[in-house]
Amino acid sequence: MLMKYYIYDMKDIDIWQDMQRQALATKTEGLTEPEMKAYGYDFVFGAIGKVPARPQTDAEMEVFKLKTETLIALLPTTAQKLKKLDKGPAVALSNYKSFLIKKYNVVSKGYYTSIWMSLGVAMGVSFGVAMKNIALGIPVGIGIGLAIGGGLQRKAEKEGRVI
Repeated sequence: MLMKYYIYDMKDIDIWQDMQRQALATKTEGLTEPEMKAYGYDFVFGAIGKVPARPQTDAEMEVFKLKTETLIALLPTTAQKLKKLDKGPAVALSNYKSFLIKKYNVVSKGYYTSIWMSLGVAMGVSFGVAMKNIALGIPVGIGIGLAIGGGLQRKAEKEGRVI
């Protein structure tokens, strides 16, 4: 069955994007770069720009808007810097990233490299144990993981799927 995609009123999308970017800018005033990175501000900002350009139905776009607005509301401001025990925004950001990866096939920078490098280490350790030389297996596994992950990362960048 073919899905029917709708062309949105781009003026409405542009207005929504500007409002969300302004909300993020308000929240980031006074935050340091590491804090902004930890809370995922750059990822959310990039998603606001990339995801509406992908083909989707009106209902899917509304779900994306709702999830984005909810996440922005949860992100802390300078006055509300989170205590280490408050996991709400971190969990919400993780769920948001998972949603975007599954639904829109967009990933954050370094996603494939980190996944494949850790898989490479695991394969390298098992290879090292089998060869009775773990010290040799780990670097070999890291190299293989970096090669595969780097290739997938470059492919995603060429396709415009990296936020």
